[in-house]
Amino acid sequence: MSYHVLLDDEPEGPHSIEVLAEMIVLGRIGRETLVWQTGMDDWLAAASVPELAHLFDEAPSQPEQQAGPSATAELDITAALSTGFSAHNRAPGQTVITALLFNVLPLIFIVPLVLLFSVGRSIDDMLEYIQSPEGGIALLALGFIVGVVMTIFYGGLCVFMLALIRGQPVQSGMLYMGFRRAGALAGFAAFYVTGVMAGLMLLVIPGIIIAVGFCLTPFIIMESGLGTASAMVASWRAVVKLDWWRVFVIFVALFLAFLGLILVVEVVQLFLMAIVGALPMAVFGLVLELGANILVTIVTAATFAAVYEQAKRNTANA
Repeated sequence: MSYHVLLDDEPEGPHSIEVLAEMIVLGRIGRETLVWQTGMDDWLAAASVPELAHLFDEAPSQPEQQAGPSATAELDITAALSTGFSAHNRAPGQTVITALLFNVLPLIFIVPLVLLFSVGRSIDDMLEYIQSPEGGIALLALGFIVGVVMTIFYGGLCVFMLALIRGQPVQSGMLYMGFRRAGALAGFAAFYVTGVMAGLMLLVIPGIIIAVGFCLTPFIIMESGLGTASAMVASWRAVVKLDWWRVFVIFVALFLAFLGLILVVEVVQLFLMAIVGALPMAVFGLVLELGANILVTIVTAATFAAVYEQAKRNTANA
């Protein structure tokens, strides 16, 4: 049995009851959200439909005061960063596993493509090919594919982090939810990666503006059901309402924090190399870098989830 759902005055679906249950848990559907299925005379509030009413009783209740920024129009920078650095404490095991999967799973899609470039070529041939126009185009294509795959998984990570900071149950399987909105996320990745890189190479500032203005788009895509263009417009408006420079400060603060992390990892690697030698250090180095990537993934996604929550409250209070 499946139902269509009316979200932002646009019908979506049909969705199975299992999918509707997930949407209720994620806060996308409320008791008064209108639903319809073949055979019904008109749209009805979800809670008034017997087959759906029990889902609201089973769904975890939203806490009155969400963790994260305060409910003011301007972004609370300190609260957002605090949420980002502490969110993992609510479900440390699941959070680390999810971040690990986020860093590892895309390799399943990427490694075969890399191998295709190297088939039948020596190292010298590969270097020569990379320096050729064809090789440059191939690398750009590979980079684009990597960006799309990572963005799709990031969509699932957004769902996980929003549930985490809202105090809702989380599971690593949420990471795959980005594939339900793969088209919209891929469209966003195409614009975001291209726009940011082009903007940074041209005058730097345009790239920064694009990076900051559209940073909430994946969260909006996953929660609202909007398409790429509409979600990007919504992200821009939300960031402006939060006070653009405050979101930019979040970017700078995270960049400086992670730069410090990189320096610490480098120092530790040099120290261990002097003790254990180059070969074991190669293994330790991979473990250290993966650990650093996991930490960066958790803090970044949780911080911007907190920023999105502030933007969502602004919209509700408008």
